[in-house]
Amino acid sequence: MNKLKIAAAVTLLASGGMMFAACGKEKPKDQYQGLVVIVKADESKAAYDDFATALTNVKSGETLELHKDVVLDKTTNFSSLSVNIDGLGKYSISASDTFTGSNLLNFGFKSNSASDLVFKIKNCKIDAKGKARAIYLDNSQLVLESSEITGGKITDSQGGGVVITGKSVLTMKSGKIAGNTVVKGTSELGYDEKASEDIWLGSEVNATIEGGEVGKIFKNANNSGKEENQGSLVQKGGKISEVYVEYDNTNAATFTHKGGTVGKVIIRNTQGDGKETVIENPEAGKTYTGNDTEGKAIVE
Repeated sequence: MNKLKIAAAVTLLASGGMMFAACGKEKPKDQYQGLVVIVKADESKAAYDDFATALTNVKSGETLELHKDVVLDKTTNFSSLSVNIDGLGKYSISASDTFTGSNLLNFGFKSNSASDLVFKIKNCKIDAKGKARAIYLDNSQLVLESSEITGGKITDSQGGGVVITGKSVLTMKSGKIAGNTVVKGTSELGYDEKASEDIWLGSEVNATIEGGEVGKIFKNANNSGKEENQGSLVQKGGKISEVYVEYDNTNAATFTHKGGTVGKVIIRNTQGDGKETVIENPEAGKTYTGNDTEGKAIVE
């Protein structure tokens, strides 16, 4: 190497440059390509050929890191462990053409009381491909970040995309929940089914939308007569196409609009299939309650 080339190399290194970049060297390949990796608490990793095997080996609090797309033939249950799923912004979990089951993913399914299970999905696409509901969450916490929930489909029921029940907690930081459907089967769809294409929230659920984009959300009212068990839906940011606030059996659901945009708020005014008030493009700063046609200013 002559003096001129040596000087150029020294200058490049001194300025923080990398010699292999100048020489056109390829970036290192993913050593886990085509595998599912468990990231443990100490950040060590264990790789598996398939999602099912990784699922049987993961421990509570660990992360299933996808280095390939995962295609499921039947419902996958997360019922006893707090597990994170990371799609690395590249990979997805979807239903196969021969998928069987009502839900693609069950989290904390059919537990009898509130639990301390926490599930986090980030940088991942969950696509039910029109074969089932995408997610069912019961008495657990779900955190969504930079993930998309789509392709959910259910017949004669609520929540084509996501159904959340019990004393669950939903926190959506970013991402998108849209492109899900509820379809008519043997009977006409009820107002709650029509309004819950993307998310159905049970009466005791507490949900917060911090960012991202959501299609239709239905907030259920507690029809048991126990007002103290009412949950809440709070929007701090992001975009929601439609929010339905139910009123049933003297109890009322609530939607608190602190920030972000909402295309439409529908307020149920009477029990059953009664009248509705529709508020288009409301400004932030109000709490809307079932059977209250105007909403009230938020008092912090």
